[in-house]
Order: sequence, then C-alpha cells, then structure tokens
Amino acid sequence: MTRYSLPEHIGFILAGISMGGYGAVLISAHTDRFHKIISISGAFITDDIELGNPEIWGGLLPNEVSTRNSFLFYFLPLEELHESKEKNVFAALNLLENRDTEIVITCGTDDRMFSRNELFVNKLEKHKIRYNRIWIKGGAHDDPCFREGLWRAAEKIF
Repeated sequence: MTRYSLPEHIGFILAGISMGGYGAVLISAHTDRFHKIISISGAFITDDIELGNPEIWGGLLPNEVSTRNSFLFYFLPLEELHESKEKNVFAALNLLENRDTEIVITCGTDDRMFSRNELFVNKLEKHKIRYNRIWIKGGAHDDPCFREGLWRAAEKIF
C-alpha cells in the first residue's frame, strides 16, 4: 500500500459538495484541525430557509413534522437559525477570523447555488478570511461540475 504525505504547510483538508460544502466551512469554524477548506457548489441557503423559499422548501412548511426526513430538519427551529453559530455558517464566520485557514470555493455559473456562493465570497471578504474562488463557466449543480471543481481546488491548494 502506498502512503501519501502532504507537505507540512498544507495541514488538514476538509472538503464537501453542496450541503457538505456548507458543513465543511461550519465544521472548520468550530475546530482548529482544518487549515484548508474546499466547498464545492456549497449550499449557502440559510437566508432561503429563513424566508421559506419554495426553491429550497418545496411543498414543505418549515414547522411540519415531515421535515424530519430532510436536511432542513437540522436548521430548525427557525427562530434560532439567524444567530446560531452551530447551524448558520454566516454567523460562524467570525470564528474563522485571524486564523490561518484558507477556503477554496468552487461553483458553476449555471448552478442554482451560484448567487449564494457569490454572497458567501462577499461575506468572506467582509470578515477578511483568506479564500480562492473558482467559477466554472456553464457548470451546473451536477457530478461533472463537482469533479471539475474538486480538481481545480486541489490544483490551487497543492
């Protein structure tokens, strides 16, 4: 078995796709273990959840029991979401300030999450958190764009 080792300056890397991209940033905000974060088409949708955006909620109502079987359940109760550093990645960004963490954001320009990723980049700038953004022209919220995003993020990091 071949063992691979990373250069020491890389540190630990955490990556995720869609809700996993959101989770990767949130987890890194609460730990000191990850120095490089890759969010691929991150689902930065807390505003949509709070507003009850039908694109995110579909036919569900925010306080229905039926949300228990969806990722939306983990954002409830809504009255706590806005300020919650444990659930809301935007509220947790201040935990990443003044850390040696770099976030790589990738997203396709035709991805339904593109505007949310642009908003997230603006928040990173506001908090002065190091980042690289990679917009994939014409990419959607699908496997080919996810793969390209991962490869391009890895090239940035290494």
